Amino acid sequence: MSGAMRWRGLRSLWPLALVLVFTVMGCAMANQQAVALEGDGPWQRFIVKFSDDSAPGRDSAAVQPRLDAAAKAVTTDGNVALQWQRRMGVGADVVAASVPLDRAQAQRLLERLAADPDVEYAEVDGMMTIGPAPESPAR
Repeated sequence: MSGAMRWRGLRSLWPLALVLVFTVMGCAMANQQAVALEGDGPWQRFIVKFSDDSAPGRDSAAVQPRLDAAAKAVTTDGNVALQWQRRMGVGADVVAASVPLDRAQAQRLLERLAADPDVEYAEVDGMMTIGPAPESPAR
């Protein structure tokens, strides 16, 4: 095979290489979530979903060591502890902080949890309420 033919063959593979690069970048960024806090706080309960194939995802007893490590990122004086409360039907865990967290502390906690490769998502456990019903169309 001549050099020109080989170059033409390789040049036709660049779209595939580009797709591969973007796929790898997407996989690497999939666990990096933008953590946005809504409301005024303070926040004390959080929901953390570990991937099903991880140790904490399979066994709720393996969650507490991860929470202990994440709690260290919240404050420097160590006065915040995280306690596993229960596993929800969707497989996510409800976690409670020993004291209410301000915006900066809650942000650091969620970012620390989201940085764990086994965590699919971490969010504030928000209060769900019933809103006004949509109006019926006039007949």
